[in-house]
Order: sequence, then C-alpha cells, then structure tokens
Amino acid sequence: MSDPDSVKVMAAIDAMTPPFRALVHEFGAVIVSRMIGEGYANANELRDVLNTWRHRRQEELLKTDFFPRTRQ
Repeated sequence: MSDPDSVKVMAAIDAMTPPFRALVHEFGAVIVSRMIGEGYANANELRDVLNTWRHRRQEELLKTDFFPRTRQ
C-alpha cells in the first residue's frame, strides 16, 4: 500500500506542467512547490530565480571553511 503523503506529493508533481516538473527534478519538490505557492507561474522565470539563489549560496559556502562531514 502506498504512503498517503507520498501519493499527495506525487499527485501535485504530476499535475505540474513539464517545465515545472523539470524544476522539481533539478531543485526538489519542496522548494518548487513553495515558490509556486508564493505566486511564481512561469517556470522559466522561476528557473532564473533558483539558479541565482543557487549561485549565491555556492559563493557563500566557498567563502567559508565549510567541509561536509564524511561518514566514518
């Protein structure tokens, strides 16, 4: 039996247009769904926003001594 929460998430993703589903594949369902909830209706516009966010986040991380922990 499928998990009811998973079914809801997948139904929401399945209802998206292909460009928005591509964003889900690249950035994740949570962030894309939240941005749609904030009013983004154009996938190309949202892609630009998310790419800018990702670029800025990478720059912030590169300025630090941040190193992810490795499993031991």
